[in-house]
Amino acid sequence: MIKTILGSFQKKDKETEMGFFDHLETLRWHIIRSFIAILLGSTVIFIFYDWFFENIVFAPGKPTFITYTFFCKVGAMLHTDQLCFQFKELTLLNTELSGQLMTQFTTAFTGGIVVAFPYICFEIWSFVKPALQEKELSKTRPIILYTSLLFLTGLLFGYYIMTPFWLAFSQSFTISKSITNMFSLDNYISGVSTLIFSCGLIFELPVLIYFLSKLGLMTPKYMREYRRHAYVSIVILGAMITPQTDIFSLTMICLPLVVLYEASISVSARVEKKKRQLEFQFPDDEA
Repeated sequence: MIKTILGSFQKKDKETEMGFFDHLETLRWHIIRSFIAILLGSTVIFIFYDWFFENIVFAPGKPTFITYTFFCKVGAMLHTDQLCFQFKELTLLNTELSGQLMTQFTTAFTGGIVVAFPYICFEIWSFVKPALQEKELSKTRPIILYTSLLFLTGLLFGYYIMTPFWLAFSQSFTISKSITNMFSLDNYISGVSTLIFSCGLIFELPVLIYFLSKLGLMTPKYMREYRRHAYVSIVILGAMITPQTDIFSLTMICLPLVVLYEASISVSARVEKKKRQLEFQFPDDEA
């Protein structure tokens, strides 16, 4: 696959063979179209900024957020108060003259990237498509769907699970009773957006493992050997951001990441199995 992309980036018809600068021109238009999609999404968010900020951006900073109410209801069903967050509504501070205006611009642009992400994946695939053979085309088409779904799932996990736990921990943690936790607007926006985007990228792990396994840089044996290390890291991460000490809250954080790691092992194992089948069918290709 790598030899095909690097060595023969051409269409099937020889009359339409493209040169290096033609590929650069094609890439430029893919980038332009992706940027236009981001710009359109950003414009819509910028126009409806009041609804977007009130119901999306600042929602996790309110005690009525769905995650807090859900855990309180579960705690009531289990007859325990430990699951109910002791969360007070955040009051954010703006310390810059143009802070709110710049926040509106940056948040709209970030939201535009999220909205346009599936289309950006499509543009990337469209650029690589001419270098792929028929068999590779049929196998790579679902990657756009998988990549988009995994990224969206990661965003939702970061927004509804990681962000509320992180905010509750940040609000309750203190090294002295004489210190009051007060958060700035810029700190809130940058912290929440970074956390949510990080979760989106982390959930792309199966896709990353797929390509690394295709290149021979990752094997299921290696991932199984370091499974315990990965689990310990996940538990430590969950314990750090979980304000409650109950096992239920810790499980809500760690279980999706464990499932993600195990799914990545399965993906790598399938790639390795197909490689072995090809080597068995064509043993002379290695020479």
